[in-house]
This record gives sequence, C-alpha cells and structure tokens, in this order.
Amino acid sequence: GIMQKDNLLAIGSVGALGESARRLASRGADCILWGCTSGSFAGGYEQARQQISALTSISGKPATSTSMALATAARLMNATEVDLLSAYDGPVTALLVGFLKDAGICVVESRALGCILTEESFAIDIAKEVSQFCAQVAATRPVLVPDTAINTLDCFAELQRVAGRPVITANQASLWHAAYLLGHAPENVMK
Repeated sequence: GIMQKDNLLAIGSVGALGESARRLASRGADCILWGCTSGSFAGGYEQARQQISALTSISGKPATSTSMALATAARLMNATEVDLLSAYDGPVTALLVGFLKDAGICVVESRALGCILTEESFAIDIAKEVSQFCAQVAATRPVLVPDTAINTLDCFAELQRVAGRPVITANQASLWHAAYLLGHAPENVMK
C-alpha cells in the first residue's frame, strides 16, 4: 500500500517528468500528455493539478495527464456519478476514488481487479470484464476503465456495446483530452 503509493508518486514527480516535457516541446510537440493513470492520481487531485501546471510551465505547452483526462471527460459528459472498473488492487483503487471525489465525481459502484504489474493489466480480457461488471450493476452512468496498460483503443466500440452505456477508458480519454486542448476534438468525449 504505502510503498506502492510512494513508487507511484516518484514516477509522476516533476523531477522525473520535467526534462522529458522540455525535450518534447523543443522537438515540436504542441501538447504534453503524461500518459499514466496511477502515477497521475496517486497524490490526489490537487497534486495532479500542480503536476500539469508544472509541465505546462516547463514546456510552454498545454499539458494533461490520464487521470485529469478521465475526470475532464466525465465532467464534460455532465456525469457527477460514475461506476469504476479498476484494474488496480484495493488500496490503489481507493486512491483513484478519492481523486475522483475531489474532482467532483462520485464513484457509485466499483470493482478492483487486483492487478499489481503492468503485464497483468495488459492481459485482462477487458470486454469480458466490462460485460460482467455491467451485467451485475444495472445503470446508465458512465463506466470508467482506468490504466493505460489495458489496450482499449482497438476494442472501444465493443466495450460500449457490451456495457450498454458510456465507457470512458484511460487511453481513449488521454488522446481525446490532448486533441481537445489543441482544438481538434469535440467537447463531448463520446462524439
């Protein structure tokens, strides 16, 4: 629990990310995306805001993170309540629930799949997990699927179909929010 949180905070520290952000901007990047869910929510919402502010300041470019993208996507869908299908273990899932609460989003139902390692998340049959979760939790509110290690881009339409309601995944939200910050995406992530 504590050691895992410390590790997540370390990988998301401005010291760890700042030079990469500066280098990306110097090579022509128009937006900085910190594409890691857990490393961007582990310190809470305010720290995530400070992380993005620092990356913007260092790079001179608009910046976001996966966690902020998930929260922004939910808010722009007018979703104050979501369900959470988390790849993480219980303690890390609890950190994400706290992050979302501070972002103004209440997690109503959640399930933690217990993954510790990236390889475990990558191996998840996410369509099956979303289908089972939504069959057990009848609702219309969006389902958040965090963790950039889960490849959801190729199966996004299938996830929406098996869920029978909006699904917001880490990778989908990240790419949408970066495009949105550059003026190349609709305000609603589902369009």
